[in-house]
Amino acid sequence: TVAAQVAQMREMLRNHEAKEKEREWKRGLADGELDDTRLVEAACGDQNVFRRRIDSNNPALLASKPKRLLIACDLSPSMAVYDRIDDRLRRLQEAIVFV
Repeated sequence: TVAAQVAQMREMLRNHEAKEKEREWKRGLADGELDDTRLVEAACGDQNVFRRRIDSNNPALLASKPKRLLIACDLSPSMAVYDRIDDRLRRLQEAIVFV
């Protein structure tokens, strides 16, 4: 049975709170964590190839309301065709029931 896993998932979702402010990466710094998108520049001797997490001032990233989870399921006829091959509809049902 999956009762323990369902209980664990419910507890995790119940305890998850929306953060008031999200954090974002500030890039192009002289110190911090190596920015993996700037490895070529680092190899060429550029000094500003580091990044650091900072509190965001972007108003689009403020979470004033609780987060919600929306699940979309593909129940088109093509799913029934492939269901005979790999049992995907049963697996989809199990995943939806789990969440």
